[in-house]
Amino acid sequence: MNGISAQGMAFIHSAPRALLPHLEWTIGRVLGHPMPIRWQPIDPGLFRAEFHWQGDESTGASLTAELMGWKSLRFEVTQQDRRWSFTPALGLFQSDTDDAGNILVNEFRMRAALD
Repeated sequence: MNGISAQGMAFIHSAPRALLPHLEWTIGRVLGHPMPIRWQPIDPGLFRAEFHWQGDESTGASLTAELMGWKSLRFEVTQQDRRWSFTPALGLFQSDTDDAGNILVNEFRMRAALD
């Protein structure tokens, strides 16, 4: 990591119990330091968590890419003006956001929706 030039949040909406230590190791590797995560049960065998992160400009994309490798996760990663969301069934969604975190729809997405 080159220094702290970016920050954001990560929301893991659902993760199987067996993956929790592996996710902590993966997240710690991407962030460059151990990341203690408070897991909260949501269903039998499934857990959720959220945490604030700091890193360089590529950290949000790197964290997203690493988490996508675990095909059973549902998660979101935010970084200042960007949001990545992933579900196993729908895949990756990425969007720019405004200062309040609202998803911005650009001209190309609007045109594709209208077509």
